Amino acid sequence: MKYLFFCALIFIILLSCSEPTVPPPPPNTGPDTTSHNFTWTIDTFGTNSNSKLYDVAIISDDNIWAVGEIYTDEAKNKPYNAVHWDGEKWTLKRLYNSSVIVPVRGILAIAKDNFWLAAGSIVHWDGVNAEIAFMRDITTPEIAHRFWMKNSSDIYAIGYYGMLLHYNGQSWQRLQSGTHLNIRDIWGSEDQSTGNQEILALASSTYATENGRNILKISNSMVTTVPDSGLPIDLSALWFKSNEKYFVGGHGLFYSDSIGNNWKKIEFPNYYITDIRGNDLNDFFVVGNYGFVSHFNGLTWYHYVNKELPQFDGGYSVVRQHFDKVVIVGEYDRKAIIITGIRKN
Repeated sequence: MKYLFFCALIFIILLSCSEPTVPPPPPNTGPDTTSHNFTWTIDTFGTNSNSKLYDVAIISDDNIWAVGEIYTDEAKNKPYNAVHWDGEKWTLKRLYNSSVIVPVRGILAIAKDNFWLAAGSIVHWDGVNAEIAFMRDITTPEIAHRFWMKNSSDIYAIGYYGMLLHYNGQSWQRLQSGTHLNIRDIWGSEDQSTGNQEILALASSTYATENGRNILKISNSMVTTVPDSGLPIDLSALWFKSNEKYFVGGHGLFYSDSIGNNWKKIEFPNYYITDIRGNDLNDFFVVGNYGFVSHFNGLTWYHYVNKELPQFDGGYSVVRQHFDKVVIVGEYDRKAIIITGIRKN
């Protein structure tokens, strides 16, 4: 009996000296969530005369350009077509000298002195001088309005009436889009598993001369359509991370896990969606009409309208995010508006 007691005592002592059991780590469920906590600043420009901003380029925290058309009391016949942030204040600008200042609908910043402008035609601007690099067909309704860039020698421009252009580092060339629908948005993303670049464009009947919709896949100079089952006709926004998640917005917000699957509608407030952009799938924004702004942090949506930001007559054109800064532009009660958000934590 003493021998059994002694053996049990030795076993207990050895057990107490051994390393404790460590539970296995939880499974990896994806990237960490990000904060919804932004500080917002609102600026408006113009004098209630159909002023509007269409696009914005964030070069750095102290160098931001927004473009559009801004009418003031002192400049009714020669409106401004840009506003610039220098880190301290916004200043109204005319991007290039001309007898007629046309609205600028899209801007792509290569460097602080190297810009592409979509002003109906494609214009190159060095900060002082501008020159038309591609003249639109004035016999048609085509108007260039947006860019997407892989690098400075591989750029795409889109526009109304099926306008689709490619820049190869030397010149702009027209691509056959296969549609006369207005091409509303374009985005590209690299498939991390293959290294291949996937480029998609969204064509919709919004303000177009015919009804319909197309999601266009662009590969070099070839353009094909991809499945769009489950989507409405009226669409404006496209953004995705290749081979992971795809989003389309317009009359509703829709997603697909792969480009060949049916699109599914996300339960969302009843605002028209105009743009989708962000840093990653756990940190992106959706904006729309009547001041709608929403952020997805990888797990939850947060809607800022009627909370930190007002609902108003008008809406946002685009949203651009650069790390913890987000800039949203559009039209507020016939004035141009810029919303700037900076993440607190």
